[in-house]
Amino acid sequence: MMRILFVPLTAYANYAPEVLACLAFFFIVNPSYPSAYTWEEYLADITAAEDDDNDYDDAYDVLSDITDNPFDINKITREELEQIPFLTDVQIEEICEFVDRYKPLRTLNELALITSMDADTRGLLMQFVCISDDDARGTTKSPKLKDMFTRGKHKATAYAKIPFYERAGDKNGYLGYKYKHWMRYDYSYGDYLRVGFTGAQDAGEPFFAGDNKTGYDYYSFYFTMKKIGRLEALSVGNYKLAAGMGLVLSTSFSLGKSSMMTSISRRSNIVRPHTSRSEADYFRGVAATVRITDDLRVMVFASYRPMDATLNSDGSASTLITSGYHRTETEMSKKGNTKATAVGGSIRYDAHGFHCGATTAYTHLSRRLSPKTSTIYRRYYPAGTDFINASIDYGYICHKFSVYGETAVDKAGAVATVNKLNLTVWDKVTLTALQRYYSYKYSSLYANSFSDGGYVRNESGIYFGVTYKPIYDLTLSAYTDYAYFPWPKYRISQASHSWDNMLTATYSKGRWMVMGRYRLRMRQRNSSSDSDILTGLTEQKARVKVSYSDDDGNVDSALEHSWTYTLQTDFSFVNYEGMSMGYMISGNVEHTWRKVKAYASLAYFNTDDYSSRLCTYEKSMRYSSYFPSFYGEGIRYTIMCTYNFSPSLLITAKVGISDYFDRSTISSSYQLIDHSSMTDLELQVHWTFR
Repeated sequence: MMRILFVPLTAYANYAPEVLACLAFFFIVNPSYPSAYTWEEYLADITAAEDDDNDYDDAYDVLSDITDNPFDINKITREELEQIPFLTDVQIEEICEFVDRYKPLRTLNELALITSMDADTRGLLMQFVCISDDDARGTTKSPKLKDMFTRGKHKATAYAKIPFYERAGDKNGYLGYKYKHWMRYDYSYGDYLRVGFTGAQDAGEPFFAGDNKTGYDYYSFYFTMKKIGRLEALSVGNYKLAAGMGLVLSTSFSLGKSSMMTSISRRSNIVRPHTSRSEADYFRGVAATVRITDDLRVMVFASYRPMDATLNSDGSASTLITSGYHRTETEMSKKGNTKATAVGGSIRYDAHGFHCGATTAYTHLSRRLSPKTSTIYRRYYPAGTDFINASIDYGYICHKFSVYGETAVDKAGAVATVNKLNLTVWDKVTLTALQRYYSYKYSSLYANSFSDGGYVRNESGIYFGVTYKPIYDLTLSAYTDYAYFPWPKYRISQASHSWDNMLTATYSKGRWMVMGRYRLRMRQRNSSSDSDILTGLTEQKARVKVSYSDDDGNVDSALEHSWTYTLQTDFSFVNYEGMSMGYMISGNVEHTWRKVKAYASLAYFNTDDYSSRLCTYEKSMRYSSYFPSFYGEGIRYTIMCTYNFSPSLLITAKVGISDYFDRSTISSSYQLIDHSSMTDLELQVHWTFR
């Protein structure tokens, strides 16, 4: 479909991005996607590339919140743009400059004049931004406090998961019933005010019983105000923080190595409410960001919250637990048995493309953290009752070029540093390089940054990437990442290394998208016959995906119905003291017709064993993500339907069935299901009102 864009070009005759010719290294950007793609589908491809079992609910929760309460493009800040994972540093810089120069924008189509964004990126961005009614009338005044508390939008969501089977723990061992459920209420006024709470219950946890006499096993209450005079953000209750490049503070979500290359440097003084059901990586108390001058911002925080821990015989904490499960007597005894008090803050100066900042955090635990250091790989795990970290971060960004870095120390003087260079050579080629060094003695309870091993410690390495767009519809991208681990790790008795490589090709033309991806990862493990000898572990995974949609992605489209089809094949080859192979063929179809949206998927998988397991994305409920992994032989099929009873009331139901052909039971221990298949029914009600 041909689309013609009409905008007042005369107002922008003098707008031209500055071009710098600089030497740098390689850069990888996000692959191109058809503008008809939603942000959920985009994010699914990025996170599925990691082939891990991480929980991405927090990422989906945050991005769902932004689309529910989109940023006002005429009042948008750099920190808000940094929360959108597919935008590059250069694009954020050009968006800020463009809006500052030409606001108030009257239509989002004016963003087409920003040269660093193609139509696909612009289509994704439009799902996160809006133009308010006041902006449309030519005013950009801040709202009155009375309006913020009386004229906002209410959203209430309730969810339940009903399993049509029993686990061993449901019969004997779990303290509660087998149903999982949660609820959430949220009041918002644009992006100025948010107030709400979340209550969540995992299957097997007691509800209004035992140690959960107040109902849900977990609650999160939050209150956030933004853009009130010099107060840029204020959060009370549960909240998340990010500063610098994450070496000291980063409890915000990350999407893994595939997407980190755009967001690694974007951690500048982010304060946001913790609205998700995750019981890890959040603070409880108060945090605020204040604009001292146009170029100087200060963020401070104070927190006191309970944490779960496994205790040693002397009462000290052996391990801090983040799973949030309290289903058995043993798990319940660990609930909140350790208290963490944390204070700190950061200061950031940002002007004319330069920025520098400093971050510090102090944490006191009510119990001494004493990991079992007799096991060699735990020798330098975080230990003690008091933890202090401090860092400086620095960088420069202009059109086509940026450099970022952060260097941190802990109370013992151990060092961690990460530095990134990226360069857009011309419109068709972008390059990047990233270097990191994390001492095996460095410890921080809240660090989260680029790594291969999953932790900001015991790792040094370098990453190179390149993206080439030979024609408008085709994007080729590749990266290589080498990491060295000087101290032993789990299942590795000595120093080791890994080498990770990925090649991706994406072709999008009109309503079609074809994507191919190949990943080669080489690591080391202890030999099964001699733990003093390291053996190579080689993983090869490949994916081919074809999608077709008759929706052109135009937000102004008046189509009453649309179809989307996807067919995907995955392959896995693992060599570790023997070969393990597997493949999966999957497909899904989605149909929207007036008030109904229906989705169905089917997957057949066949792998030799757990080593060659395959991970895929499955469409899930609002504020949730689902990336199941499969091994053995079987099929997985789902049907999901959403019905709009009214513009404000949505009801969703999903049935998912997993059938295994090579076993008579599923899982083990308390999770054991004495059957070869499992069926779940999920229900959700979402109500929006004023």
